[in-house]
Amino acid sequence: LDMLEQLPDLAPFEVLSPAISGVREAIAGQRALIGARYEEALAIYRGRLATLDAPSQHLSATQLERARLLLNYALGALQAGLGIKGALEHAQALDELQHGQIMAAAVRESYYVRLGNTRDAEQWRRRMELLQIQLKRPYALKIRQTTQQLECSAQADDLEETKRNLEVLQELREIYPSAEPYVRYAHGAYERIRGDYARALQHIRDCLAISSPGRHAVWPWAAACELECLRAMGRSDEARSVGQTRVHEARQAGLGIMANHVELVFALAEADCGDFAAAAEKIDRNIEYREQFGMRGLNLGWAYDARA
Repeated sequence: LDMLEQLPDLAPFEVLSPAISGVREAIAGQRALIGARYEEALAIYRGRLATLDAPSQHLSATQLERARLLLNYALGALQAGLGIKGALEHAQALDELQHGQIMAAAVRESYYVRLGNTRDAEQWRRRMELLQIQLKRPYALKIRQTTQQLECSAQADDLEETKRNLEVLQELREIYPSAEPYVRYAHGAYERIRGDYARALQHIRDCLAISSPGRHAVWPWAAACELECLRAMGRSDEARSVGQTRVHEARQAGLGIMANHVELVFALAEADCGDFAAAAEKIDRNIEYREQFGMRGLNLGWAYDARA
């Protein structure tokens, strides 16, 4: 995000070419994606994809195909990570585009992971890995796929899979230093599942120290894990106080569904403290939002599990 913010404002140059507006939209979409403002990112990418279907004299056929490739992947990956069925339509579109097969397999794997369909997820993971070998692109999409798998395994308290994702991220960090916040989150999630909540909390707060709301996609996951650790340590009053702050920070940063993710654990801390009415109201609102947004599988199930 720091690198994107160093780019000059391209608005004065839009009069020179309509393509400049497309670049500005791409930058805005990337900022929203990095900051976990997923609703905003989806709106930007959908709008941009729709404009590609209109007659244009400003992009070559090669440029149009490249743009369709990247936008279909961005939309497919985002919807897959949220458990939205529309992800499969973008995977199909990717299959029909040159160089889109790895992306298509990645989208399908992420979608089935979120549905909790481990058999199909594993099938598409193997398909993606085979394509990576055949096309000599071993690291293509590796960070995004691993972080999405980590989010699911950590939320599901899957110790073995969380450990596997941690090890992959540690390897990727050697190539992509930007993976460091996710490595710290993975350490924290792993220790939490093992039951070492004090060590988990330290790792998570290390993660929060190098990420911030609206500027790194791992922040809401780390914020929620922080509250889970405090609750597990019997520090529910502190979890409630910290949770109120974290939810406020998330809302101030423009987070939508990911602010709701933090709010779910905050609501459980409220219930721990005896405020069942406030907790139930938050969780019910969260469930309604997820259903209206078209979320399925684990993403919706987590909310219902909290309500139970």
